Amino acid sequence: MSSGTKTESDKVPQFLRSDFSITGQICVMEPRDFRISDEELNKALLEIDRELRQSSPQISGRELRGCLAFGKKFRVAMSSDDPLATRIFDWFTQQYGDSLNMD
Repeated sequence: MSSGTKTESDKVPQFLRSDFSITGQICVMEPRDFRISDEELNKALLEIDRELRQSSPQISGRELRGCLAFGKKFRVAMSSDDPLATRIFDWFTQQYGDSLNMD
């Protein structure tokens, strides 16, 4: 490929570039391959948190719902002990502290 030729992957933001796996008809990135800066993560989580607040005032468990919403939005499947999930949980803990605990 010539150096001046742009590919489809060149049009994808750097933090979304990854190796993909196909699960059924859904393209899912492995979390270890998903790259997102702290700034981009913060921006995405602010938007997700706003949407969660609009749908329900419940704070307890919001970190779980936020992590699920993030995975859905970015098509990333992750377990709760994945480093990306830990970053998401930490973000919500910084926002809400002990209010996240179930009553």
